[in-house]
Amino acid sequence: MEHKVWVHDLDPFLIQFTDSIGVRWYGLAYVTGFICAFFFMKWFSDKKISPMTVEQVSDFLTTLILGVLLGGRLGYALFYSPSLFTDFRPDFPFWGVLAVWEGGMASHGGFIGVWLACAYFSWRHKIEFPHLGDLTVVGAMIGIFLGRLANFANGELMGRVCDASYIFAVKFPQDIFRWVGYEPENLPKLKDTVATLGISPSDWNLWLSNIPRYRSKFYSVANEIIEQVQNHNEQVTEAVGKALEPRHPSQLYAALTEGLIPLIITLWLWRKPRKPGIIGSIFIIIYGLGRIFNEQFRLPDAHISDLSQQPLGISRGQFISLWMLIVGFGFLIWSIKRKSKPLGGWAQKS
Repeated sequence: MEHKVWVHDLDPFLIQFTDSIGVRWYGLAYVTGFICAFFFMKWFSDKKISPMTVEQVSDFLTTLILGVLLGGRLGYALFYSPSLFTDFRPDFPFWGVLAVWEGGMASHGGFIGVWLACAYFSWRHKIEFPHLGDLTVVGAMIGIFLGRLANFANGELMGRVCDASYIFAVKFPQDIFRWVGYEPENLPKLKDTVATLGISPSDWNLWLSNIPRYRSKFYSVANEIIEQVQNHNEQVTEAVGKALEPRHPSQLYAALTEGLIPLIITLWLWRKPRKPGIIGSIFIIIYGLGRIFNEQFRLPDAHISDLSQQPLGISRGQFISLWMLIVGFGFLIWSIKRKSKPLGGWAQKS
């Protein structure tokens, strides 16, 4: 019996008020990560195994939120789309960096933002910087785990093409956006799909005859197809499923390798008091390894997908993760050798 590949039909909204406003899974992932981080740090403060007071925990969390959001967005622009820095517009949001719906956040940039937030808070409150870094790990891992699940719900950061017989293969309608911008030769495959939307063959052929001119039409079609699939229109779903290629659900791989596995390991490490910096360093190493592995299945951003043009012939994410490994191992060695009192130990008797 032939395996039928599932066409992704998940809704990015938990609750939707208008076409673009509502409670999104992605936003909930961030909020949940920050809430978990707060209660974890408060727990350590209450048990007196961290020098931070409850009031400082609240201040630290606010600083972290700013660091993650600013670092994540600026990191995306810096690592993946530098043209956003010089993209000034006459209409809202006026600057490309602020247009978060045109490419979102970069996890590597978020890490840099967290590092700067920890450095600032350490300087201001005279608390060891390595310890602050260790405290952020649990909340970060929960946020990354849920964030990757939200990426899957959004149909973004999809994987590379895989065999249709692969049991976990998924067809993402969001792939059509890539066709419009970078692979217009695939658009004719949508002939049967657009017919289900009531678009006449003459109009469709006219648009195909001059794709740059009618680009906005194709984006509207892509949005309509995705909306119909999410509304479980079986006719549209079946038609577009025949046009799409099966892909790895790399977002789920990332949730496991970049979120859940590091979370389990770091929680286990937190059981006993350890020198400040060790847990944070190990997290950086584990995340870097997981990201390098997962990039084997993740589809690179279209404008940087030619790996022959990338450093070492690897993806941008893998290249940055290599630097993470270098930093992680260096910081781990420094943390082990420095003279400092072990902190932490949630399993220790208070």
